[in-house]
Amino acid sequence: MRPHFSGCGRPLCETLDELHLGALRVQDLSLIQVLVGPDKNDGVGPRYLSLNNRRLWVWKRLWEEGLLESGVVPVRVREAKNRGEREQ
Repeated sequence: MRPHFSGCGRPLCETLDELHLGALRVQDLSLIQVLVGPDKNDGVGPRYLSLNNRRLWVWKRLWEEGLLESGVVPVRVREAKNRGEREQ
């Protein structure tokens, strides 16, 4: 995983530091996009894939450090838009 967000170039650790200091709030983080894949009828259910692994890493760190009230991460679940997304 690269140490910077791809869109803005901001370092992940800087974002985490700002959350610790209160300069940034958890509510200010963008939603994580999650793709829902087909259910292969294997008893496991549909497959889910995060498109925002860096953001997910920040949420995971906050949870590990006890800075989240719940383990719930707000996401936006959607179907794959094209073949490339479906094959991930």
